Amino acid sequence: MEENKLMNLNDKKWKEFHFSSFVNSIDRGKVKDLSKIDVGETAVIAAAGANEGISTFANCNKKYKNAMTISLNGVGTGTAFVHNYSFNLNSDCGVVITGSKMSIDVLRFFQCCINMHKNKFSYGYKANETRLKRQIILLPVKDNNEPDFEYMEHYIKEIKFKKKEEYVKFCKNKLDELGKEVSILPLNKIEWKEFFVTDIFNKPMRGKRIISANYIDGDKPVVSSAGGNNGVIAFVGNKYKIREYENCLSVANGGVSAGFAFYHPYKFIATDHITHFKGQQLNKYHYLFLGTVIRNQMHTKYDFSREMTDPRLQREKIIIPITKEGNPDYSYMEQYIKNIMIRKYSEYLSYLERD
Repeated sequence: MEENKLMNLNDKKWKEFHFSSFVNSIDRGKVKDLSKIDVGETAVIAAAGANEGISTFANCNKKYKNAMTISLNGVGTGTAFVHNYSFNLNSDCGVVITGSKMSIDVLRFFQCCINMHKNKFSYGYKANETRLKRQIILLPVKDNNEPDFEYMEHYIKEIKFKKKEEYVKFCKNKLDELGKEVSILPLNKIEWKEFFVTDIFNKPMRGKRIISANYIDGDKPVVSSAGGNNGVIAFVGNKYKIREYENCLSVANGGVSAGFAFYHPYKFIATDHITHFKGQQLNKYHYLFLGTVIRNQMHTKYDFSREMTDPRLQREKIIIPITKEGNPDYSYMEQYIKNIMIRKYSEYLSYLERD
């Protein structure tokens, strides 16, 4: 595909339309009680505000494809996603039935327009069919003031083209950096041994409390005990009364994400809900391996009623691979992670280069 040169969004003529001008209905899903459905291959869209709304993959009918859904409940209420794969949905979500057939890229443009207004919805004012259909959205128009669907489609295609080029280049650079995959023993064929956390890491240290009311606009990530987005909950410009770390793990102290460990190669501000783990001899591959070990061993051990504290960490042990001499096998850990990354980047590249 050749790159298209389209008119800048700011130079394009826009006009207000009611969403109902393009929508026949927003039909709620009918998949019930996700906890009782067997695992399968069909994506089930629910009230999630991330991961394209996918809640689980279940053994149920594939009812829709190439369609837009909008969350009607939860923290993601009012959030739209477009799905170019087969899916079904539960009653916390609605599928948009358009009046005329729209291409997947035109739907993606509409998705962006709808999501510009999602912050108006909340638990106390949930999105529903009536409220969404009377929502006013801005769309680019032609000289006759009709929606310029061709422009919308080409605009999204151009973005996809550029992003694909960037990511192909990124994958190739990463594969050059990682080198060739090396054959190593599987995890269940090597020796493992317990070590105190303090044998592997320096003395773990908690972050410092910082409340959202004190945030200053900026671009430095704040890491807390969130279970997604590498624990990042905000970006701020605070410089004083903070604890800042870099090139280490953050580990959630308690709550539903207790024990979740994320690697941060960048500088970040740590809240008091996480503890930072740093080892002078460790590189990013070691951190990624050890982060998984920590999560697997500590997630079920700590929670709201039993937080990870400094005294407990002094006694805490983790089980890791060892050499014949009984020392931590950092070479194995590094190659194990490299092999995974090589396979994943190769898969991504193969997928991207199919078109």
